[in-house]
Amino acid sequence: MPNDQVREISKALFGSRYRLEVAAALADIEPSVLHVRGLAEQLALADNLVRLELLHFEGAHLLVRLPRPPGQQQQHFERMSSAYWQLARELLEEVRSVAILPR
Repeated sequence: MPNDQVREISKALFGSRYRLEVAAALADIEPSVLHVRGLAEQLALADNLVRLELLHFEGAHLLVRLPRPPGQQQQHFERMSSAYWQLARELLEEVRSVAILPR
């Protein structure tokens, strides 16, 4: 399924076109520490789009903002253990495997 259709489903389910993709990518990151730029590059999305999703996950206590050492520009986050990440991974796989017929 093309990314546009995945993003339509993500918007319908989660209120954000990118939330499902970002969550599924976060589920696979090892170790569980990440930063916006690295994830944005991996997903070929703008930093600001990924940052917004990370802030939503932080607000839901699915990510924790790590202390930033003096002089470090990138903000790192740590993924918390949650069934949400497995759900996102499996849902993205399911959505990508289903062909949507034109309306």
